[in-house]
Amino acid sequence: MDHSTLRSYYLRHGINFKRPDYSYWRSLAESRALKEEQMEFALQLGSILQLRSYDEVVYVDETTCNLWQKMNRAWVRPGMKLLLLKNRGPSITVIGGISEQRGLVHHHIISESNTAAHFEDFIVGLKRKSEGRRTLIVLDNLKIHYAKKNNHLYSKDFKLLFLPPYSSELNPIERLWAILKSRWRKNLQLYIDELRTIKETRSSDQLAKLSVAKLRETLGRNKIRLMFFNLDSIKNEVVAEVAKSHFRALVRVLRGELV
Repeated sequence: MDHSTLRSYYLRHGINFKRPDYSYWRSLAESRALKEEQMEFALQLGSILQLRSYDEVVYVDETTCNLWQKMNRAWVRPGMKLLLLKNRGPSITVIGGISEQRGLVHHHIISESNTAAHFEDFIVGLKRKSEGRRTLIVLDNLKIHYAKKNNHLYSKDFKLLFLPPYSSELNPIERLWAILKSRWRKNLQLYIDELRTIKETRSSDQLAKLSVAKLRETLGRNKIRLMFFNLDSIKNEVVAEVAKSHFRALVRVLRGELV
């Protein structure tokens, strides 16, 4: 079977040439243990939602963007090349919390990686915006989320619930981050295209250095935030719908489909 015939066969049967979905290999015992943890979490959160034990469930997570991130796909003309920056630049981290009731409840943007101190500031802000509500915060097992210095902020009406390990699918805010990074890469590419307007009368090394220098001069550490799309510009009903996707994930766990 030649290449063209094989390609036609694949396309006819819905097999596409694209980036596969990856997951880390686990032994049968590890998969069973994780499935049990996810089942326990799904039953616990499902019971909380059914009994309305809390007024609001807020899903919290953080994501980081930088200048190295590139688009997965782009329309290019034959022979066209995209200019990629050699400089990673400062990291832009967003910590956010979403719920079905209010959409984007609270977010915090910092021009560096997340730390226990930054997470404490976020939790303080989230607690202020959740005043008068019994709030359950669902978040992953990042080490800074366990910082003992924040224990005084929690109570029976403002409580944490940790996800099982390797269970990002159970945190719906991940879908919001996917939208955010897609827009980041799109805006970043627009700026990179602007850099390509520099006259190509220099060597490639000189051009690369000039591009990074122009980038630093134009954006700087503070101005780079302007490239980050405004989370408040997303309609809250859209974010609320994203938050509702937790229900589908819980159903998949109960059906044994997630692991």
